[in-house]
Amino acid sequence: MQQQALTAEKKGGFLIIVDKECRELEKCIEELGVRLEEVRDDSLIPIAHAPGEDGANIQAKESIALQRKAVVLRYKALQRARHALRTGTYYGVCCSCRKFVDFEHLKEVPEATHCVSCITPR
Repeated sequence: MQQQALTAEKKGGFLIIVDKECRELEKCIEELGVRLEEVRDDSLIPIAHAPGEDGANIQAKESIALQRKAVVLRYKALQRARHALRTGTYYGVCCSCRKFVDFEHLKEVPEATHCVSCITPR
């Protein structure tokens, strides 16, 4: 079945979802930043092995840093989706094949930039 462009009403609904998720991710980024500072010795950047530091603390630092990086990447993707929704540019259009991204896929991943066909390994 041929996918269709999103209606203005559906785009408005996605904008509400994306805005909400961005606010939640902003809080998460802040919380992870605080947790990371709590386990850092003297706020060393980049994360470094301090003398006398045990392996569990190093592992905690690395885990929190990776979690924060993943959240920041998703947040940036959602910001791009929000910009596209607000400006009416290419939201819901696959970057590879230029076909419309399935509505159900966008409901699951509102920051999606590719259709399921293009991201599915062949």
